[in-house]
Amino acid sequence: MPIRDAYDMYIVTWYANFISKMCSKDKKPTHVSTEIFDHYKKMRSTPDFKKLKLASKNRRTETAGPGIGIAVHTGGSISFHRHAERLAEKLGRPSTASELCIYFHTKDRDGVTFIVSRIKKIVISK
Repeated sequence: MPIRDAYDMYIVTWYANFISKMCSKDKKPTHVSTEIFDHYKKMRSTPDFKKLKLASKNRRTETAGPGIGIAVHTGGSISFHRHAERLAEKLGRPSTASELCIYFHTKDRDGVTFIVSRIKKIVISK
């Protein structure tokens, strides 16, 4: 059953992306009937849908106000634990939580150039 669950999740995501792409363009795809296309365009123009779209957009924006930025970690695919080990090797001692915070939220891990100003405010206030 796990394979079926994974497939179902994939299809739901694929279909949602398909519909979103289809409706974001004003041109009807050749393989979609006019009736279906018009239905989705009408559905996406309702106040309820616009409210949902705005809520989704707000989740991807700056939560603490303009200019603050979205929190971004610069760790990449390397695990947090491995980064902590590397920082400890570099410092010659175990790193503190605030040092790790600075490490993860600065450009090229330079400890100075913060990607998000909100984190800089948090680090300076400590």
